[in-house]
Amino acid sequence: MNRRSVVLLISVAAVYIFASLAYYGWKNRWGAPMDTTVEAPLVLTMPHMNKQLQLVESDFDDSVWQTLQPVTVQMLHQITVAPRSTKSHIPEVTVRAFHNGKKAYFLFEWADESPSRVHDISEFPDCVAVGFSLDKAPPSTSIMMGFQSTINIWQWKANLDAKVWGQTGDDPYTSNTYYSYRKQTDIPTSEEKPTSACQDLLAIRPGTITPKEKTSVVGRGRWRDGAWRIIIKRSMTTDDPQRDIQFAPGKMHATFAVWNGNEGDRGSRKSISEWTVLEIGSPSEESSPAAADLPDAPRSLTFARPTGTVQAAFGLGGILADVSTVSAEPAPQDKPRVITILAKRFEYNPNKITLQKGELVTFRLESLDVTHGLYLDGYGINIKARPGKIGKATFRANNTGRFTFRCSETCGPFHPYMIGFLTVEPNNRYFVFIACAIGVGVLSAAIAFLSKKRKESA
Repeated sequence: MNRRSVVLLISVAAVYIFASLAYYGWKNRWGAPMDTTVEAPLVLTMPHMNKQLQLVESDFDDSVWQTLQPVTVQMLHQITVAPRSTKSHIPEVTVRAFHNGKKAYFLFEWADESPSRVHDISEFPDCVAVGFSLDKAPPSTSIMMGFQSTINIWQWKANLDAKVWGQTGDDPYTSNTYYSYRKQTDIPTSEEKPTSACQDLLAIRPGTITPKEKTSVVGRGRWRDGAWRIIIKRSMTTDDPQRDIQFAPGKMHATFAVWNGNEGDRGSRKSISEWTVLEIGSPSEESSPAAADLPDAPRSLTFARPTGTVQAAFGLGGILADVSTVSAEPAPQDKPRVITILAKRFEYNPNKITLQKGELVTFRLESLDVTHGLYLDGYGINIKARPGKIGKATFRANNTGRFTFRCSETCGPFHPYMIGFLTVEPNNRYFVFIACAIGVGVLSAAIAFLSKKRKESA
């Protein structure tokens, strides 16, 4: 192969590489894709099974639990009380459930190095709880196992379990179920032995949790080989529908909480979960949960960049409502990238958004509970979204910096703290890339030109 052919091949390769790099740079001119996925809620099936448990020791290993689909619920540490931490003492709890048409059964399992069965001044028992929203739709978040919504909570406590089922670790000198005298006390005390290891509680807002006069919720726990197994059961229906959750085939919402007594968990200091969808099967659908109408839950959204197209997979099959649009400026020829922001008390999801300068975007605001707004500092954009009405604003991110967006519609007591952040970065990476690509092209052309001159001189 002569020198001319070599120079030609090098030139063609340089042009191809330059064109490929330029295309890649243009395609990714707005930076790396931003993950704005909103996960759909977990679904726990409660099928109908022809089985009855008496809460005897063998029930923990009954074969019925092996036939049920377990759900692993991720737990988050409660941050409303000190000490605040991002690490949960109990990171996850596995839950199974079924009913026989008369009784509803739940099995909870989680790892715990050592059990805590004493409730004293400085000692606290292990606990687990399941909460049910008595309202038509659950709160937007399960903070404190419910927030501004009527919640029926079933709480199993290891100290009550020790008294009812006679495990070791029980303190015989107790003044009540919350605080106990030390065993070394010289003052004899007594109390009525509890009839259930579970408490039936009712709460509406923080500070309102109240035990009911009597409970029909019963439970039993077993700690073995570094893990708890807890069975809780109750009748499907009661004679107090105003304060007791009523089970029927279909869908409802549940949330979970767990306390690690050895780590000082008690009261509001606990690990909590988000809302879980509970699918209750009908007797005609043996171990096959039934479907029913349920208020729309958060949707799983996946955005494709930089084309700006949106693919939406609805978590519970919600129907897109009418859209009300607020346009910040007329949309230019290029197609804007759509970013959906889900608003609920008292947060945005996503609450941190990063754009490149000059990028054309559409903020699509969707409310999951009450009327919310979004006012973007630095751009003067104000969007309003009501349940069933979606607000939009299209603008070009020409101002660089970090900007705050906040709720502009009074939505509750924590409304002032409902904020998010928009970061607009100067698009330096693209221009540096273009400069480098041009430099490579010029260098390649210079090499080809010098090779040609050298050949002519020779």
